[in-house]
Amino acid sequence: MDQHIPSNRENDRFKTKEDPDSYIDKLLNIRKALDEAAIVAITNPQGTITYVNDKFVEISKYSREELIGNNHRILNSGYHPRSFFKEMWRTIGTGNIWNGEIKNRAKDGSYYWVSTTIIPFMNGRGKPERYIAIRTDITKRIETERALQQALKNDFQTTIKQLANLIFEIKRDHNGHFRVILAEGKTAEKINFTTEKVANKKVSVLFPEEESKLIEHYAKEAYAGKHVKFEMKLWDIHFLIHFSPIFQNNAVKNVLGITFDITDRKKDEEKIKHMAYHDSLTDLPNRAYFMELLTKEIEQAKRKHKTLAVIFLDLDRFKNVNDTLGHAAGDEVLKMISQRLVKSVDENAIVSRFGGDEFVLFLPDVSKYEAKRRANEILEKLSDYYKIDRMEFFIRPNIGLSMFPEDGEEADVLIKNADIAMFKAKSLSNTQGENIVHFFYRGLFDEKNNKARLEVALRKAIEEEQFELYYQPQIDFLSNEIIGVEALLRWNHPELGIVPPNDFIPLAEETGLIIPIGEWVLRTASTQAKKWQDEGYPPMTMAVNISIRQFMVHGFPELVEKVLTETKLSPKYLELEITESMTIDVKYTEKILQTLQDIGVNVSIDDFGSGYSSLNYLSNLPIKKLKIDRAFLIELNKKNKAVVKAIVALAQNLNIEVLAEGIESREHIKFLKRLNCRYGQGYFYSKPLPAKKLESFLS
Repeated sequence: MDQHIPSNRENDRFKTKEDPDSYIDKLLNIRKALDEAAIVAITNPQGTITYVNDKFVEISKYSREELIGNNHRILNSGYHPRSFFKEMWRTIGTGNIWNGEIKNRAKDGSYYWVSTTIIPFMNGRGKPERYIAIRTDITKRIETERALQQALKNDFQTTIKQLANLIFEIKRDHNGHFRVILAEGKTAEKINFTTEKVANKKVSVLFPEEESKLIEHYAKEAYAGKHVKFEMKLWDIHFLIHFSPIFQNNAVKNVLGITFDITDRKKDEEKIKHMAYHDSLTDLPNRAYFMELLTKEIEQAKRKHKTLAVIFLDLDRFKNVNDTLGHAAGDEVLKMISQRLVKSVDENAIVSRFGGDEFVLFLPDVSKYEAKRRANEILEKLSDYYKIDRMEFFIRPNIGLSMFPEDGEEADVLIKNADIAMFKAKSLSNTQGENIVHFFYRGLFDEKNNKARLEVALRKAIEEEQFELYYQPQIDFLSNEIIGVEALLRWNHPELGIVPPNDFIPLAEETGLIIPIGEWVLRTASTQAKKWQDEGYPPMTMAVNISIRQFMVHGFPELVEKVLTETKLSPKYLELEITESMTIDVKYTEKILQTLQDIGVNVSIDDFGSGYSSLNYLSNLPIKKLKIDRAFLIELNKKNKAVVKAIVALAQNLNIEVLAEGIESREHIKFLKRLNCRYGQGYFYSKPLPAKKLESFLS
């Protein structure tokens, strides 16, 4: 009968985001349903009563104020020995459910009996946090049993016909077969199981095979002189069945069966059990239940020499929903995501919510190729616009996979490795703008450790202002004048010297440190541009690279406007460079770029031609300039020349300026001039320079 309630003793990284209090809160939300059928009490680990429902107050005759803060000794009838309660506390103290019958004494001195189920809720350390007691009044049942004892002396069958219970008698014939010789009671009439219908028929004939074997098993124990009880579901009714031996001349003559309808109690227990094993928001299996199911699946895979895949995913841009509309809207999105996720996999997959925007699932008996194919299907089906309160949010998942047995043979190891792979997928999507499915591999551990050390150094660099901006001139080919500069970030590490951007920008994107770093770059570059103007240098555009993480953060246009106000730089001298990948979410991009245009800030597409986006967005977005990727000029072959020519022609037709990057020779300039490409930057004119050195160049 005992059922183990799983504890939360796992690695902190994988703890369920909800604490035990939230389970209690959800329990109280179904209090009305429980109050209709059961007596409910909640105690702390020491047994002090912290909550009772109305039925508890009614049956005990004590007021709620008298009960709360007290313990159940106030109801002690003196009927049970100390060992009875000692065994009860030992059971629930180790995290198991206790079932039993208790005789209590009400305030007015009257006695009553309750069938009791006590369920412990465990904390993260595997210790009981609270106890939930669900009781059913069985006083009438006890009275019924006493009436039956009297009936044995009087007219037995006449008496039991008036009882609500199903009462039946079993006899073992000379061949050892168990036969029902009597069945009466109002329940017997209800289910058409009366004496006239079943008399002298074998148990094996009257009941399904599995149930008949169980009844015969307990009937044998009763014939051995034992009083036994067990639970069984028959005719859609949950019964508690007591078997009592009937003695004659010191030998068991027959077995008397008394049944009690416990259907309502079982429903209440199932509700509590479901709450303990499922996420309250999405109704998916929670982390503890998922771990249990995955462990069983792994054991089966070991026996059958099968493989399985674990998929860990979280949601890009989900924070935007919470920040914009609040957590209630975020909860609605999570419900939609969970429903779509369940529909994206077949019935053999188990999907769970680990908390927040993290979901984990496993796919049994799949190859690595099949796992990737199905993970890509999930990526495609979840990547979409989700409408909440008349607003649409584009959300897509980051997905990591691990394989059994290749990447681990235990549930927690496979989940941890899938999580590491997911973070790798997220880091790649932050830098490339395209979400992908990524498998775990052993080298990710080294990458993770190196990243951890670099992240510490990067945070220190922010605090100690180790960053510096270099500026590369942008030239008008026709006038040979400087029309602007591009601000380029450098990390001047005290020990390593200048750290290349490619070594730390992806990590800054992944960790979110790009947000404060990007704001520093924007403010520093704007301040420098205004300073040069104040010092008499000709006004020129300051181009600042914007990362996808910055671009997607809520309130980005407002930040730009604030920086311009603080630095007193006119918006027309600030140009923000975004990448092609940022335009995937066209609706969001159009909204942000339109706001920036309203402020007066210009926007250019950096590294144009290296991306994968449709060119249709160019006609819809307020873009001032395209910057041709330097890769096309570095190797100026026939194919690359054709691409550059096509880009320039496209931009001219859309009335968009073109600037070529990577100019390193006169040949590059001649080629671009023939195409009527007017602007460029590269080492032919100047490498990126610190502000002081650039001033000499400007002069």
